[in-house]
Amino acid sequence: MSSNISQRIEADSNTFKRKKLSSKNCPIPCGSIQSHCDTKPSSSKSNSSMHAATLADDSHSDDKPNLLQTILVPCNGKFAADQTEFDTKTCENHSPKAEDLLDKAIAAMTFAEGLPFALSDSHCLKVVLKHAKGSRLSHIPPTCNCLSTNLLDASCESHIAATKKRLLHESQVFGLCLSSDGATCKKKPLINYIFSGVHEQHFVAGTKDCSESLAKGIDKTGEFICHELLPLMDEVDVNKRLFDVAFF
Repeated sequence: MSSNISQRIEADSNTFKRKKLSSKNCPIPCGSIQSHCDTKPSSSKSNSSMHAATLADDSHSDDKPNLLQTILVPCNGKFAADQTEFDTKTCENHSPKAEDLLDKAIAAMTFAEGLPFALSDSHCLKVVLKHAKGSRLSHIPPTCNCLSTNLLDASCESHIAATKKRLLHESQVFGLCLSSDGATCKKKPLINYIFSGVHEQHFVAGTKDCSESLAKGIDKTGEFICHELLPLMDEVDVNKRLFDVAFF
């Protein structure tokens, strides 16, 4: 019994010393995040080149506080101290200062480019930030020419493929519906061919410019619409078993 009491007193004494040391603004305190996460006793022969150290107190509760650490980062040929935070719930290490600068940069871009404030809630912005974590700091964004050519074509093809996949999902059970919609854009008579399914209600399969046909005296009759529609149906329904309803 006496040995257990003496061990407990010694453990409490070590905890008090560690708290006292962390309160003196030490640039590189002792300890590491790994020791707190794995709850294993740290070795007495720690690596002297380690620049990370935890400043949070030990806690035995389920809600563990975030662990603060001070690291040395290169800055103008020298090393500067920067404080980061380790989230014990998501196991992610981040810098509150860097996140604050990121928010200000997004706000500045929104104001300068006249973008809508709803951009902050956009799923696309979250995807951009997710992929930016794994990219280099020297990465150069695509040019205007690249955006308007290669990336635009790739994005269009990807969107069409994803929309077509949703259209055909469970189409063998619920079937497909087709319809046509006449429109005039810049004095050009157009016909939009639209396919609908249970998971995708508006899939524009194609658009027909009827300027030449009308110039030859061919009206936009039902026969004319079906003649242009059949090749589009064959691309989606090769076996001719999916389409159940048609609206003209």
